[in-house]
Amino acid sequence: MNNRQVIRDIINRSMESLYHPTAEVLGRIVISYPPQEDLGDYATNAPLILAKELGKDPMAVAEEIKGSLSASTLIAEITVAKPGFLNFKLSTTTLQETVGEILKSKNKYGDIDQEKNRQKIQVEFVSANPTGPLHIGNFRGGPLGDSLARVLTKAGHGVQREYYHNDVGNQVQKLGESILWWVKKNNGEDPGEFQENGYQGSYVKELALSSRTLTQDSVTAGDLGKWAVDHFKDKALEICDKTIIKFDKVVAESEVRDGGWTKKALDVLANRKMLKKNAGATWFAPSDGFLEDRECVVIRSNGEYDYFSNDIGYHYNKFDRGFSKVINVWGANHHGHVARMKAAMQALDIDPDRLDVILYQWVTLLRNGEKLSMSKRAGTFVTAQEVLDEIGSDALRFTFLTRDASTPLEFDVDLVKKQARENPVYYVQYAHARMSSILNKAGAVHELPAISKLVVPEELRLLKHLSRFPELIEDISQTYGVHRLTAYAVTLADLFHKFYEQCPVLSDRNNGLSSDVSAARVVLVKAAKIVLAETLNLLGVSAPEKM
Repeated sequence: MNNRQVIRDIINRSMESLYHPTAEVLGRIVISYPPQEDLGDYATNAPLILAKELGKDPMAVAEEIKGSLSASTLIAEITVAKPGFLNFKLSTTTLQETVGEILKSKNKYGDIDQEKNRQKIQVEFVSANPTGPLHIGNFRGGPLGDSLARVLTKAGHGVQREYYHNDVGNQVQKLGESILWWVKKNNGEDPGEFQENGYQGSYVKELALSSRTLTQDSVTAGDLGKWAVDHFKDKALEICDKTIIKFDKVVAESEVRDGGWTKKALDVLANRKMLKKNAGATWFAPSDGFLEDRECVVIRSNGEYDYFSNDIGYHYNKFDRGFSKVINVWGANHHGHVARMKAAMQALDIDPDRLDVILYQWVTLLRNGEKLSMSKRAGTFVTAQEVLDEIGSDALRFTFLTRDASTPLEFDVDLVKKQARENPVYYVQYAHARMSSILNKAGAVHELPAISKLVVPEELRLLKHLSRFPELIEDISQTYGVHRLTAYAVTLADLFHKFYEQCPVLSDRNNGLSSDVSAARVVLVKAAKIVLAETLNLLGVSAPEKM
């Protein structure tokens, strides 16, 4: 159990004894980190929440709760702050004991034993538009989904990673027509006018050249389109593999349709009178007004399933496989699709809260200080493979995870190639390499030394940050904010570098460092290395021993 949870339990017991609050009131109480170090290590809004319910002065409630709290080896000091906060300062002993806990747990430090709360979770991510090479904007979902899956696994859940391949529909036909136009042109035929809104760019011409074995007279635009999207899917999975992203399952849209899942889902909706005919097409029209004016076509007037209907079938299949939670990592252009899918789940009698969608904003690529625009249909885009070849997997993944998914990302290629402090991935990996160098020089530590020697501010700040790692795992498993991993890693690297600059670790004739203090600092470095390596592992970034 992490320190924050222990403090929450202490506060809850006190409040239940004094005020008998409801579960709803307890649920609104937050344990947070104070904005300033001198205020303490944790703070709670409990007095403010209770004062509103009781009609009492928040400061008086804060004093009552403080007075009811029994002495604890965990907490060194409790203070009341206006307008009604309780602040807690951890004891030095509690921080020091973090070292032993980390050394005992090793890379399992921060793992959560869920017991009753373990969930079977599916994370679907990347699932890129299949009509062109995986570009740098679409690939943002890769590190997001993969790192989230890693954190959820560490948090004790059963996780499956899935890639959904859209291999049917108008876009596939349109791509095939574009390729066929170039095939005919390459063969000296007159292809006529290039179709309106066709796919342009050099990659379409390359597909036409590489599809010569498919260009016999009987080959159709549909054949070429299907071949092309399968080709791009394979290439996308290759890039994922190069960036340490693995999928447990790849599902094609055609499999959902041909396997009967679309029909099964639509039959349920029809039986529940959630479908209606209009203008020759069949529409999803839930009667409870959940979508209001967002009625959607599921079967077109030509009798073919729409993308939306296959997606309903796909999600019906997901929940049929027993997942208690489904998380989709989609581009921001799918914003309108979220409400439709949740409405469809509700209409299928599946709790829509079991479906979570992370929408990531697009990426602006900077090269030589200039922004590059991207349009797949026009062919003006930068592929993920190009950037991967230039900067490598570590820098690519780390950079994608430096911002919350809901925030647009400016990706400065020149910056992430620098071996300098302003490049965060280099700064963090250098910290790990420096830790490794210190430990190599120190040699083996056969037993836990007197960690009570760790008392100077730089040591205690580093210890406090290490102690918060389990809380970080808990938070990300609930909020999906994997960008907090990079922030945690950068802060850890910064605290370590400051510790190293102010606190000699290895004793020599010049620094006069006692052997017991040196031993304590060596194990602190060892603990910091374990936590930093695990943080990098969750990010899918390597932890180098040398740089």
